[in-house]
Amino acid sequence: MNKEVIAFLNEDSIEFYDKTGRITDCSDLDNCYIYAVIPDEYFFFFQSEIVSKRRAYLTIEAYAKSTFPVNNGFVGYVSGFLPLIGYFFFLDKIPEEFKNILEKADVITTPFAVYLHINSKKSFIYEGESVCAIYDDSGLKHYTLGDECLIEERVEKDKKFEKIKYSKQKLINNINSLIVSKSAHRIHLPVSKGSKIGFESWKISRFILLGVALLVFIIGGVLRYSSYSSELKLINKKIDVLYKKALGNKHYSDPYGVLLYKAESSSTNSGGIPPLKLIYALSKAKESAKVKIDYLSFDRNGIKIRGKIDSYASLVKYAQNLNNIIGKKFTIQSSSSKNGKLLFTLTYSAVE
Repeated sequence: MNKEVIAFLNEDSIEFYDKTGRITDCSDLDNCYIYAVIPDEYFFFFQSEIVSKRRAYLTIEAYAKSTFPVNNGFVGYVSGFLPLIGYFFFLDKIPEEFKNILEKADVITTPFAVYLHINSKKSFIYEGESVCAIYDDSGLKHYTLGDECLIEERVEKDKKFEKIKYSKQKLINNINSLIVSKSAHRIHLPVSKGSKIGFESWKISRFILLGVALLVFIIGGVLRYSSYSSELKLINKKIDVLYKKALGNKHYSDPYGVLLYKAESSSTNSGGIPPLKLIYALSKAKESAKVKIDYLSFDRNGIKIRGKIDSYASLVKYAQNLNNIIGKKFTIQSSSSKNGKLLFTLTYSAVE
């Protein structure tokens, strides 16, 4: 069984401790189970508004890029919290000697992440080494870097906060309690995309297979279409006759869409929202934001909207505007960044 050690990065050294808090060694990294503790100053934690873990890494990355002017940090999120608590990790500031330990580490964390999990049911003020934070039942209120902890000035006076001050021995005890309860994985903070290479390779292979299958399907469809082209032409002529009977001789580029609109314009079977009101709201709610709707579906159960927008802040405002105009609550189901745009999905459920 591998030796369990807790590795601390100090300013000028690396220290290894056993679970009792006594200094130990780990000369053979491959034969040690390593809990690597990185100082808080290498991290910046932030509270997001994201309430879904669907495609969490892409979503938190898109949120971070649209909210913070930081481009050189690895973005991740803390497990076990909704809305998601995200973080930036500045790997380029880590000494090369400790990077080797990070590559071998089984769990990577920081003191604040440990205290956050241990005290997640409390409201507390955390005073670390060059870090101060406030956490309560509404999430992470503040996280600041600096030698002086002046953050208490921002505490709401009517709330009681427990003061927690960083202590290495107490931190070791907390990590040990998580190890004993077999929940140490909850404090793990991935700090490198390299750990996801295998997954990405599998995903690429999967898309190649899907692409080949799709190509075969398309070829088969073309052959079938060719073999029945005369029948299709006859069917299309009969459909045109039906359109003329329904719409007259006036030409429409999308006669089916016109019929569908006429059929639904007097109905409220679109999640309880008239279609014209929904279309008006989609246009009115964007204000000055650059919004493009790519997909819209609705039925009596609810509505789904997919599109592109310039930033996450604009997306939150867009959803709020829809809520105000229509009087229904639209939820941000997912968002991800692509080619400088934010792809999003908004949903409204008419089913309680």
